[in-house]
Amino acid sequence: MGNDVSREGFRWIKLWQFFRLFLPKNRRVLMRMEKVKGLNFEVLEAIAGKKYKGVIFDFDETLAPNYGRILDENFELICGLVTTGMKVVIFSNMKESERYDELKKLGVKVHKTIYPKPDVRGFEECREMMGLSASEILMVGDNLMTDGGAMNAGIDFILVNPIPTQEKFRINRLVQKTMRKIVNSL
Repeated sequence: MGNDVSREGFRWIKLWQFFRLFLPKNRRVLMRMEKVKGLNFEVLEAIAGKKYKGVIFDFDETLAPNYGRILDENFELICGLVTTGMKVVIFSNMKESERYDELKKLGVKVHKTIYPKPDVRGFEECREMMGLSASEILMVGDNLMTDGGAMNAGIDFILVNPIPTQEKFRINRLVQKTMRKIVNSL
């Protein structure tokens, strides 16, 4: 996937978010789940006491292996959500590529921004794309440090276990994965 260039590099806002997450109040997720396939909006809405009209998904290691194609079970889930009228946006720190084409055919929007996660401005742009309030939106991702930035924008967050990925050794990915393990285990 040659033209799928990452924007995952070091940013001060990620470091700030990392340290913020050591305070328990900054890591209150709506739910922790094994995988996306288990999403049940009736249960989530009962827990939250409100109705969701939109969902933002991270892509890599949430819906697909890193740099890989979306898992069939996750594609089917998103098809079902779109069929029910749920607004769906993909917000990834990877630049857009052909991996998103199947989803775009369903009407799923892919958010491109200069504000990568966890920057609140990127989540606010997603909210504006949907035309919904933050309280009507749910974020689903595998990383409290980046995807969890949704909580700073007033968006409820579900933390899923990352999809295992075999990849070439890169020091920045090793650092990111180590930081994610620390934060997600708190």
